[in-house]
Amino acid sequence: IVDLPGLYSLDPTTPDERVACDALEGRLAGMAEPNLVLLVVDATNLERNLFLTSQVLELGDPTVVALNLSDAAEKQGITFNLPELRQRLGCPVILVSARTGQGIDELVGVLQQTLRERKAPEVHSDLASCGSCNGCQFSARYDWAARVRSASVRGEATAQGRVTEAIDRVLTHRVGGLLAFALVMAATFLTIFWAATFPMDLIDGLFGAA
Repeated sequence: IVDLPGLYSLDPTTPDERVACDALEGRLAGMAEPNLVLLVVDATNLERNLFLTSQVLELGDPTVVALNLSDAAEKQGITFNLPELRQRLGCPVILVSARTGQGIDELVGVLQQTLRERKAPEVHSDLASCGSCNGCQFSARYDWAARVRSASVRGEATAQGRVTEAIDRVLTHRVGGLLAFALVMAATFLTIFWAATFPMDLIDGLFGAA
């Protein structure tokens, strides 16, 4: 079992992404072509991970997709039509949670079965129409990912990040962000040069009395 660096596509831009791509494609020195690919994706943001999924499926290696963070997705009201998702991806798809252990036993069983059968993914016609792994345009893959998500996922990953998104809207605003930065810097200087004098005087007085 080889744990590869995480990546978003098989078009590497960093050395660690290059290592992962070479390993998946069987071009890494001293390492044989993989017997099976276990692709761990974020269940709370499936569409973003489907671009990489499409590229991995087209490699033709036996593949199992594990939807991690399934417990977080459930809390956010996200549900999955697993039969539809499996049919569109052409490979086993299992809901798991690394934090709670949910689905891990089922995942191990599916991995063992897939290793025995050595069955390559059945590339869906929608994905096959994008073209070859090297020739497919990015936009076509993103369109495919959007269609898969629309057909197999219900709910949006917004509940958990609502407060964060509201803060980001202010802090990254072209005017609000600068004002927030100025306030933070002013508070920092006030803390260092004004508020800090009170505990410093207290400490100085205590040492003087001692």
